[in-house]
Amino acid sequence: MPNQEYDVHSDPDSSPNKIGPSAQQPGGMSTVSKALAVIAWVILLAIVGIRFGASFVVEPVESEEETLLDHQISQEMFFLGKILVAGTELSPESASLFAQQLPPIEDVAGDNRYAYVILRGELEGPEVALETIDLFTTMPQEDESEGSESPALNEDLIASLRALFHDQQAGEFTFPSLTDQQQQELKAEFGWFGELALLPRGTPNQTERSDFVDKIILIPIVAGIVLCIMGACLLAGIAVLVILLVRALIEQCYHGFTVRGEHGGVYIETFVLWFLVFLGLAFVPAWLENWGWVESTGGLLLTLVVSFIGLGVLIWPVLRGVPWSQVREDLGLHTGRGLFQEFFCWGPVSYCLALPIAAIGFGVMMLLMWVQSKMTPDAPPPTHPVQEMISSGGWLKTALVLVLGVVAAPVVEEIMFRGVLYRHLRELSGRWKCWLSVLASSLFSGFLFAAIHPQGWVAIPALMGLAVGFCLAREWRGTLLPGIFAHGFSNLLVLSLNIVLLGPS
Repeated sequence: MPNQEYDVHSDPDSSPNKIGPSAQQPGGMSTVSKALAVIAWVILLAIVGIRFGASFVVEPVESEEETLLDHQISQEMFFLGKILVAGTELSPESASLFAQQLPPIEDVAGDNRYAYVILRGELEGPEVALETIDLFTTMPQEDESEGSESPALNEDLIASLRALFHDQQAGEFTFPSLTDQQQQELKAEFGWFGELALLPRGTPNQTERSDFVDKIILIPIVAGIVLCIMGACLLAGIAVLVILLVRALIEQCYHGFTVRGEHGGVYIETFVLWFLVFLGLAFVPAWLENWGWVESTGGLLLTLVVSFIGLGVLIWPVLRGVPWSQVREDLGLHTGRGLFQEFFCWGPVSYCLALPIAAIGFGVMMLLMWVQSKMTPDAPPPTHPVQEMISSGGWLKTALVLVLGVVAAPVVEEIMFRGVLYRHLRELSGRWKCWLSVLASSLFSGFLFAAIHPQGWVAIPALMGLAVGFCLAREWRGTLLPGIFAHGFSNLLVLSLNIVLLGPS
């Protein structure tokens, strides 16, 4: 139960837990070994440094001989294609406007050129598609050497596409110039784009065409809903930040986080121990899949299980002499002023709080992406492995990805980053001014949080912005519940977009 010093149920206007000098307690590590803390920091910085450095390495994608071209078309082209076709289906008279969203032909390389031709045919007609093929075949082609980022066009596939669009031009939508085997090869090689080419606008086979396009109609609808939610939350978040800042300046803001300075060192040991366990367990599902002991869906389920197993490291502070009741209080593993209030009321507010900071990080990320495109044009944009999981799996796999992203990741990461690591950083800087300690601890823990994610170095500012927002929610409310809700809700919105774009039909 909260003690007198840390009364999370006290009245906000009478509580000593207010942001300002009165809330600051001396920091320190008097009850733990400073040597162990230093060793833990060395290990942590070494691991993060290696992972951060590896994010700058651009490795060419190694393709197997039987790899389908559908898997080599970039996700950007895949997203763009679905969005443009869905928009055209909802507003056919705007097809020419949607066609203008396609990139310049000079900027299209690799297998994206096949998808580009098919999209031009869908949006502007077979005549434009044939002209585009002529342009591509007369443009200088790169060598089809091993590791080439933009191999030469496949003459057989180009011939099939020519025949297909000539048939469209003649109104022959059964495509008599293509054999059944060639039509199946187009579907196999180009996946979704191959199906689109064989079911163009104007086809008499409207039933099959409707079944095909109905699967993507949700894309602009879901995207619009998500963007409206995020826009409203962004505006609300700006207001929340201003209110909290004003109340903090006049020392009338509820402050659920209290610095004690008693057990800070043991928590950096705990965090590094979890980090090592996390890295070790992360390889287990992949090893089992490679050995053929589990399938990909089973590996995903195992990942879900081991993510919670890693929380077993929370026994370490108890073994080091900290009572479990104290650990719970220190890490925010309590319900604060009530489960419903903290999770369902302050949770949405905490998400709004994080969005303006994340928006600033997103702007920095876009700038870094532009810099990266100039320095290393072949570098891929920020992506996450779950996108491949969603695109390559069925509904069961997608459901597991949702559970991982909306439940497991928020619970585990909030406990370890905003609970364990943030507690250590705040106590380590406990002798500083309160605002400076909060700022430094939020920025540093946010950077570590972003650096271990697989999206690459350019995505760090955006992820860091969210993490800083979650840290402020932790500082404000004391309990982890609002941050867990905000984290899960953020992941839910992003995954919803990925599922409608990439998921099973």
